[in-house]
Amino acid sequence: MIARSELPDAEPPQSHAAAPRDVFVSYARVDLPFVRSLCERLDAAEVRPWVDVEGLFAGEEFWPEVCKAIDTAPAFVFVMTPHSVSSGFCLRELSHARASQKRIVPVCRREAPVDALPPELASRQWVFFRDYDDADRATRDLVGAIRADWAWLRQHARLLVRAGEWQARHQDPAATLRGRELVEAERWLNDPHGEDIGVTTLHRAFISASRAAQRRRRARLAAVAATAAATLLVTAWIALTSTIAGRVERADGLLAQGQAEAALANVAPAVRWCALLPVTIDGCIDAAMATSDALVQQARYDAAMEPLSAVIRDAERWAADDIDAQDRRALAYQKRAIAAMRQAEELDAPVDARSRAYAAARDDIDRATRIRTKVQGIDDPPIAMTRARWLIGTGAP
Repeated sequence: MIARSELPDAEPPQSHAAAPRDVFVSYARVDLPFVRSLCERLDAAEVRPWVDVEGLFAGEEFWPEVCKAIDTAPAFVFVMTPHSVSSGFCLRELSHARASQKRIVPVCRREAPVDALPPELASRQWVFFRDYDDADRATRDLVGAIRADWAWLRQHARLLVRAGEWQARHQDPAATLRGRELVEAERWLNDPHGEDIGVTTLHRAFISASRAAQRRRRARLAAVAATAAATLLVTAWIALTSTIAGRVERADGLLAQGQAEAALANVAPAVRWCALLPVTIDGCIDAAMATSDALVQQARYDAAMEPLSAVIRDAERWAADDIDAQDRRALAYQKRAIAAMRQAEELDAPVDARSRAYAAARDDIDRATRIRTKVQGIDDPPIAMTRARWLIGTGAP
């Protein structure tokens, strides 16, 4: 790419990094015609590329925008030619992608001298996209490389951006993860994929700080509750809710280690206690969620949907303006959709049964999307990932 200083008459570009993309494309300006056609092929395969087609973002003042675009994209494609491997800016983009532990996919457009290749390119398998190569096959290979371990990579990018925001705010505890989001991040941390990608030091520091902040919040809440307890009844209620929360937290920890049976045994008493309570509390909702997650791990999908359906039924009594409650309701719809899709994916079911499962999953995804959009006013990335899984599973265009 060429520097902004070489385009003195150009208008300042809009920020491309504001909308997360599926892949960042790094290339030399002289290869722009090929890159345009490559992006058209990616768009046709429903892979959204981030590419500076005008060459305006190569200037130093836009480097933070470039870094943000790389961080938010799950994968990084480097278009290899003699020009790009000798471009200081392209190599700088490559270095940032490597530092951020991105999946790097080299696309060989024209061979460059072997001794000129940086290790990040020389050590990886290339996708050959030369004039005499089969373009359709190359496109399939490239899309497959980009989409490998798709959900893990999307979470990698999302957490990296959140961690960067936390760091920019001087490690403010208010910017840390909490609740189910934290549990899912810890589960992701213990489930790495791929040989050429990994977890950064920033990822680990952010997730560890989030767990510490949550422990401090719970300790403060417990202290306030203990101080406010004026009667034995109140004290007993606090003790019960705390016990339920503790069992849920232990169950979440066991689930993160893949111990579904132990997690079910741990959370089962909390579920029984919740059945006796006159009202639904947050801990009981979390207990139902943990039970569902454990059953999904055991591939007991029909059973996993039952506690989620109970949460959804209880949600009819929740206030429409209760953000936390509505967020849990959306999460229950999302998880029920995932359970239905997992069942369709893993069971040798008839075609019509699979179709019914995907139809039910689609309805739940739509409900979750409407709730999150109404409550938060924005699209929710995890639900977008669930919808992507639905599209891939159904083969929808």
